Amino acid sequence: MEWKTYKDSAAAAAAVCDVKSELPVETEILIPDYLPPVFKVVKCFADLVVVQAVTTAARLTAEGYLRVSLWYQTEDGQLCTAETKMPFSRQAELPAEGVLHPDAVVTGETEYINCRAVNERRLEVRGAFAVYITVYAEEETEVITALEGDGVYRRSAEISCERCAAVSEKLITAEEDVTFDIPPEAVLSIDCAGMVEEAKLLSGKAVLKGTVYARITYRGADSGALLSAEKSVPFREILDAPGADESCSCFAVAQPSGASLAAAADESSYTLSVTASLKARVYRPVQLTCVTDAFCTTHEMELTSREVTFEEPEDMFVRQTEAVASGKLPDASVKIVGAFAQALVPELAETETGSCLRGRCLVHILCRNERGEIDCLDKACEYTLPLSAAGETQRSVRAWACVRSVSARKAGDEASAAVLVEVSARVARRRRMQVLTQAAQGEELRRRTDAAVVVCYADKGEDVFDVAKHYASSPEAIAAANDVGEGVLDAPARLLIPPQA
Repeated sequence: MEWKTYKDSAAAAAAVCDVKSELPVETEILIPDYLPPVFKVVKCFADLVVVQAVTTAARLTAEGYLRVSLWYQTEDGQLCTAETKMPFSRQAELPAEGVLHPDAVVTGETEYINCRAVNERRLEVRGAFAVYITVYAEEETEVITALEGDGVYRRSAEISCERCAAVSEKLITAEEDVTFDIPPEAVLSIDCAGMVEEAKLLSGKAVLKGTVYARITYRGADSGALLSAEKSVPFREILDAPGADESCSCFAVAQPSGASLAAAADESSYTLSVTASLKARVYRPVQLTCVTDAFCTTHEMELTSREVTFEEPEDMFVRQTEAVASGKLPDASVKIVGAFAQALVPELAETETGSCLRGRCLVHILCRNERGEIDCLDKACEYTLPLSAAGETQRSVRAWACVRSVSARKAGDEASAAVLVEVSARVARRRRMQVLTQAAQGEELRRRTDAAVVVCYADKGEDVFDVAKHYASSPEAIAAANDVGEGVLDAPARLLIPPQA
């Protein structure tokens, strides 16, 4: 007797790499001659810029640089900035086989950083930066979708899931004109954050629309006061996405990597130029039937199974939320002159009321005291976005976050900063199940001859299929003989097991 076994390829969702690596910060900053010398160090920042993250069959290589920026005061009390770039390269091992569509997400945050002035134009920087590397991928496996033959019975499950159709990346440049109410004497920093707000899929293409939000911090030409201007730089880009079509969905992020401001010849207007890396992961809906268990009434069955994780889409959104940081000022007489914030990528968290996305914001508030000296107050705060009610459903999340705006105020000897965070996320329900991958025919079963009647006492919740498998009998015959359904019993039952043919 020959059995017919039908198989198909299934893609199981998996984070095949999730590691933290410490990047030592050991560099120096040299103040160029066109800038005034350092009188007081205010703050040193470190930002991770990922130039490329290349995945091969067995390894991820992430390369880029750490942008180390120094904020300092001159002898006459003005704020200035200088920076240096520290190259980095990190590798992570991946499974050698069975990995499809790897997609690396590389982020990081400063653990600590110290800056010491060797002289008025040379400073030493020491610290540590945490680099987080996550590689999302799919693990391909062959599963049995149908099994046929004399005396063969199977239990199947219908799966509605998604599999990756394409991963695409592109480096873009976008420009926008900027005008200032008060012309800048010196630009101190341009902080950028990006968000993809719309993704439209065509045949083999992904059309992404979004915005890079830039905050320009500068000294005014008249008073030398610390000022800021915010500018939105829209973009519309087309990425190659082989295998994509209108039936697919797409999750995309925009990770800014640099910005510059160029003045017109008469300095009446400026052009803001930003660069960003666009990354898109395209998902295709899939309907799949998997055989989860089987038996035969005539022969032994040698079954091989494995646990597979399928992801079913639940939600995809762009939402805003607010985070608030507060703390005591050095003294009540100081004035707040500026504030900056960085939003770290949120993670999935479970609470008593349900699932949520939980992330952190790192906030820096610049304060000037009565002597004209500027200090930086550093605070961390959390932000959350509720997802669903509490339950046993497991979920996976891919998310990205950026700061839309930050404002700080003083109340007595307390300072507080309100940070508007925008989060883009794709949420999927995870379903883990044992599926059959191999089924082989064994020895012929021995017939039951010593009992004329066999009775099984089954409990509530027991499946008729499991009873039939235990006795090598037909589920349909048991259901017909006992006037019950072929599924799960809703009450305890005494089941008559029909004699084998």
